[in-house]
Amino acid sequence: MFFEIYNELPHINPKVWKYAAYNIVTAIRRIDKQQTLIVSASNYIPPSMS
Repeated sequence: MFFEIYNELPHINPKVWKYAAYNIVTAIRRIDKQQTLIVSASNYIPPSMS
């Protein structure tokens, strides 16, 4: 099992996403220190959309 904190996010300012991702990961880790987390990049564009 894993947590993917945000899948297919729209383009977002990398500084905003870095702050948001940090806070989300911190909140999850308070409750669950074991599960794998997947954190997408703020500027990811799937090959089919490029």
